[in-house]
Amino acid sequence: MSVDVASTALINATKGRELIGAFVNSAKLDEKMVLPQLEWLIGFHPMNRYTEIEYFVVRKGQYGRTLLVCAKKHTANQRLVGVAEGEDNVAEHEVSYVKCLRGRFGKVDSKVEVSRDIRMLFRRATTSSQWHKDQTTRLFAESQLCALCAATGKLEIDHVIPFKNILADYLKSKALSLDNICYKKTGELYSQGVDITADWVNYHNKTAVYRLLCRKCNARTACES
Repeated sequence: MSVDVASTALINATKGRELIGAFVNSAKLDEKMVLPQLEWLIGFHPMNRYTEIEYFVVRKGQYGRTLLVCAKKHTANQRLVGVAEGEDNVAEHEVSYVKCLRGRFGKVDSKVEVSRDIRMLFRRATTSSQWHKDQTTRLFAESQLCALCAATGKLEIDHVIPFKNILADYLKSKALSLDNICYKKTGELYSQGVDITADWVNYHNKTAVYRLLCRKCNARTACES
C-alpha cells in the first residue's frame, strides 16, 4: 500500500477517505495483500470486529470496486443474522473503510451506522429487481432529457415520491421501524425472523414512479426532500 494510513499523513476522515479510495481504485483486482496499516484502521470499525486477518483484497462487486478482508474470526453487530458471535470461519468480508475512519476520528454512532446500512439494503433490494431494470431501460429509451431542466448529458434515476418517504410509509404500514429490522450478509431483510425483502420490493414497485434528472437537479431535490 502506497499510503501509511496510520501515520500523521492521515489528518482527518475526509483526507483518509481520499487516500484509501485512491488506493482501492488503483489496486490490482483479486491480488491478495498483507496491509498492516489497514489492519490497524479496521480495528476502529464501530460494529464489526475482525481478528486473525490473513489478507486484504480488492474485488469487482455489483456496485464497483470493493475492499474485502479475509479473517478467521468475525464478530458482527447484533442486527446481522446468520453469523455466530466470534465465528471461526475463514472468509472474505466486505469492510467499510469509511466507517473505520469515522470511528478513528470519533465521528460515529453505532446505532446511526446500523440504520444507515439497513436503509442502504432497502434501496439495494429495489435496484436489484427486474422492475427497476425494466423501468430504467424504458426511461432511457424514451428520453435523454432531465425532467426538470431539460438538460442533456449524464442523467440519473430519481424517485418522484422520495425514496425515504416510500420506505417510511412501508414501515408504518407494517408497524415496523428500522430499529427492529435485521439483515443477512447477502442482503435479505428480516423482521421477527421473517424475510420481508420480497414484500418490501413489491410495495416499492407498486408505489414508486421514476424520472430522469441531471446530477445538479438530482442533488438539489435530494437536499430539498
